[in-house]
Amino acid sequence: MLSVLAGYIALAAAHGAAWQIYADTALIGLGLGLGLGALANLIVANVSQRQTGVATGMNAVMRTLGGAFGSQLVAGLILGSGSGLPTVSGFVLAFMACAVALALGLIAAGAIPSQRTALRLSAASRPV
Repeated sequence: MLSVLAGYIALAAAHGAAWQIYADTALIGLGLGLGLGALANLIVANVSQRQTGVATGMNAVMRTLGGAFGSQLVAGLILGSGSGLPTVSGFVLAFMACAVALALGLIAAGAIPSQRTALRLSAASRPV
């Protein structure tokens, strides 16, 4: 998430040269590839065997819904000037909206208890 966040912030800040766009989108692609690949493993590792199919299916549904709604939101931001044509300021706004969403995702991810914390909490709730 940090890689994708850095890529969107960099795109919003500097996008005048082709090499900047290539470097920033490579950073975004690297983060997405690593993150989405690890997400399936995290899901399988943290649900019971009986729930693996449901959990991975929900992951696929949520990714699809996020892609559908996110792309429409970004398209609205890019074309929001009212002229019907994309503007540079619309793209910058869209990149910043993606960065804000990623920052919120990082905060949410930081709020998830680690496996070590979860084990400690479950051990503390057991009767002695």
